[in-house]
Amino acid sequence: MENAIGMLLSASAKTVHERNEQLKERAKRAEELTSLLHLLREEGKQKDLLLEEARSKAAETEKALSAANSERLLLHASSDFESRSAAEAYLQQAGEKEQAARSRFENAQAGAKRHADALLATKTKKQTLLKEIGDKKRPQTEALQQALCAAEEKLTILTERLQKQSHELQENRYALQELSSSSEARRHIFSEYERLDRLYKQMSGNISGSRMDLETYVQRLYLSKILSSANKRFQEMSGGQYAFRMIRIANAGEGRNKGLDLMVYSSVTGKEREIRTLSGGESFMAALSLALGMADQIQNTSSAVHLDMMFIDEGFGSLDDLARSKSIRVLKEMADSHRLIGIISHVTELKQEIGNQQLITKDEHGSHVKWRIN
Repeated sequence: MENAIGMLLSASAKTVHERNEQLKERAKRAEELTSLLHLLREEGKQKDLLLEEARSKAAETEKALSAANSERLLLHASSDFESRSAAEAYLQQAGEKEQAARSRFENAQAGAKRHADALLATKTKKQTLLKEIGDKKRPQTEALQQALCAAEEKLTILTERLQKQSHELQENRYALQELSSSSEARRHIFSEYERLDRLYKQMSGNISGSRMDLETYVQRLYLSKILSSANKRFQEMSGGQYAFRMIRIANAGEGRNKGLDLMVYSSVTGKEREIRTLSGGESFMAALSLALGMADQIQNTSSAVHLDMMFIDEGFGSLDDLARSKSIRVLKEMADSHRLIGIISHVTELKQEIGNQQLITKDEHGSHVKWRIN
């Protein structure tokens, strides 16, 4: 931008300077033509006068020569001289006068010819100049002078502007040099910023096209471990029919917990379906399996935590006999591994499945508790 301004100002100054020179040349040429034309006119007038004077002198000389001839003839005819020698002397004197008159006549003729030739040359030159001028109007020197002054003033303004722009350009170049010296450090900082910004966006899930943030990714990792333990119980309770599956990221909906929804895979149909489509009994087995799987993962993750006791409140009434039997078998297996499993239920059929029971009855005297140990 600065270079373009400098070049533009320089070009403008050059154009004004060239225009200025053209105006000066035209004014000078106009003055020369005007002066020359005036000089030719004066010279023509002067040469006309000289030619007229030469012609007059030639006429006078010719008149004097004619008079001398007449006088000489008269002397030949006259014999008034005292002696021959006097006549000869007078004739000689008259011849000299004639010769002088002839010489003046010839000089006058030569001068007249020179003046005539010069006048002809002047007229020819005048015609040439008039032809060169043609229909051109006489230059308005005052207007040209005003244009010249305006051009010089504009040139001065452009020159000052060019000097100012050159000074600013030099300062900008110095500033650019100062900034360039630290450009490497700025590039390094900007590169580090971009790296951290990408990391932040990746962790916060703000990258365009990303369907999972870091929090969801970690939760899915732990959920997959819970499902691994829960599926062992769920498949055993359902007779190998059902297993938990996490929803695929491509099918996950929007929201904070997207990607954490569960699906149920059926080995009978070979398809997945939403967990909410399970029946009441199937939902109880799924919930119990998830609770047991979570308990396993909590204990495996932290050695200081021991889940040695677990109570299950209701839910067995929604199971059929086969599903209830399988669920009780899973719980018994867990109880055999040094865990206490308690079931709170009103289902009468459970009395035949559970060996150690705490029975709670109610009558008009209140509630009563008793143990039945097998």
